[in-house]
Amino acid sequence: MKEDDRFNNLPLYHAVVRECSKRKILWVNVQTAVEEFGTDRVIRKNKIFELSSHAPILVEIFGTVDQIEALVEEIRPMLEMASGPSIILEGQLISPHV
Repeated sequence: MKEDDRFNNLPLYHAVVRECSKRKILWVNVQTAVEEFGTDRVIRKNKIFELSSHAPILVEIFGTVDQIEALVEEIRPMLEMASGPSIILEGQLISPHV
């Protein structure tokens, strides 16, 4: 997903965050990539103070299995609008401070 990806006139990442909030997901974090490469293997650095709308965005979402499964079905059309891949990784909570 890139900063300039859109869904219903909103930044795509913001539309995903709004849906997570509606579904009371435990935690969501949106980050801009500092450095990246794609299938072309060309390394690109994104300068922190550079105004660019093409920077890659990473959205991390933490919730219960049931929450995530329901969320993915709801946001699948949004993710299909992304200019990059959408990857789901399963993990285990190791910190009790949630």
